[in-house]
Amino acid sequence: MPRKKDLVILWPCYFDKAKTRKEGRRVPKKSAIHEPTVETIASAAKDLGYYAEIEPEKSHPSEPWRGEGRVIVAKTTSKSDIVMQIASRLKDQRS
Repeated sequence: MPRKKDLVILWPCYFDKAKTRKEGRRVPKKSAIHEPTVETIASAAKDLGYYAEIEPEKSHPSEPWRGEGRVIVAKTTSKSDIVMQIASRLKDQRS
């Protein structure tokens, strides 16, 4: 596993079309998908060649009751670039 500063945490809410930006979505609505899971996010990250690890027991700080999990990805570029690449891959997978 890479060092902590070389990791990026990705939450499903970053890619959820049903969420607003204020609720945590990080991608434009046209790039978002409905009900993303940590499994689909990790799969998209691995398809793009990133190291990805699922932590299913974790909860987003703003919604601790959901327990949706998170994905840890090795940082090779900026977090925003990684998020947009994964969003694009998720969109392609759902098409």
